[in-house]
Amino acid sequence: MNCDNCKKICPMCTQSRKSYFSTTQYDGVLCSTTCALSWIIKCKRKKMKARKINMDDGNIKMININILN
Repeated sequence: MNCDNCKKICPMCTQSRKSYFSTTQYDGVLCSTTCALSWIIKCKRKKMKARKINMDDGNIKMININILN
């Protein structure tokens, strides 16, 4: 998977269990928390419409995918 922010291959996507970061408001496949924060700032500057989040939701989430071979 390529990071939507830096366009590099996500370093955590090399094993059978793939992990990446995403944002609650703007989605995206991101390789680190640094890219996630940068992605949020870029989307806000472009005035993209964000999804509404609840009081219990955070801005950044880590997603794990198990891939069976």
